[in-house]
Amino acid sequence: MPFLDITTNVSAASFKALAEKATDLIVKVTGKPKSFVAVQVQSQPNLVWNGTSEPAAVARFYSLGASNLKENSEFSKQFAELFEAELGVGSTRSYIFFNAFEPSDIGYGGKTLAG
Repeated sequence: MPFLDITTNVSAASFKALAEKATDLIVKVTGKPKSFVAVQVQSQPNLVWNGTSEPAAVARFYSLGASNLKENSEFSKQFAELFEAELGVGSTRSYIFFNAFEPSDIGYGGKTLAG
């Protein structure tokens, strides 16, 4: 049930390609089926980083179960490369927040993933 929520001050022209590539990257790193991966890319022109409006991004990655250093480090590296390639956002102008949830914290299909 991985969900990636990206907010950037870059224009929306490349959002669809970014979302599709991010989906593939999540599948590759987590091994989870594509059918459970969701990616949202939002434009926030007022996002300022270090006092400037140069390209920047903030991402939140939500997943089921405990996150781990190895997987998060790999995601951080891969997402930084993806943001640079698709948005022109340098690796020192983005944050990625990792959030792990229990099955009871996630609703899907009219119930929680815990049942």
